Amino acid sequence: MSSNILSRRIPIKNFSVIFFGAQKNLGSTGVTVVIIKKSLLAPACPQPPPALMRKLGLPVPPIVFSYETAAKNNSLYNTLSIFDVYIAGQVLKRLLQTFPDKVDGQQALSQKKAALIYGALEAHP
Repeated sequence: MSSNILSRRIPIKNFSVIFFGAQKNLGSTGVTVVIIKKSLLAPACPQPPPALMRKLGLPVPPIVFSYETAAKNNSLYNTLSIFDVYIAGQVLKRLLQTFPDKVDGQQALSQKKAALIYGALEAHP
């Protein structure tokens, strides 16, 4: 969903996990957003212990990749890049000021841009 995030309405309830790089529409390179249903977090769905993972021949991921750890720490388990968070915040503020109807305004603009691009491509094959 990286390319179209914040450009159209997305039925969040249809997904269990949404993972996207935000560098195209939300912030600078490296900013990543994860939206995850609580039912996938522990205790409902705990990560198997490292001993079991090794026994099954599976790699043990670093703790920073554990959604459970991130959720328990309000997404602050590791040190965030404050500049990247600031930029994402500024982008969101600007979008809310520019499009009071939120995603619907962004979607209308994206459709207008797409029509211009595809119109030019069709006019000049």
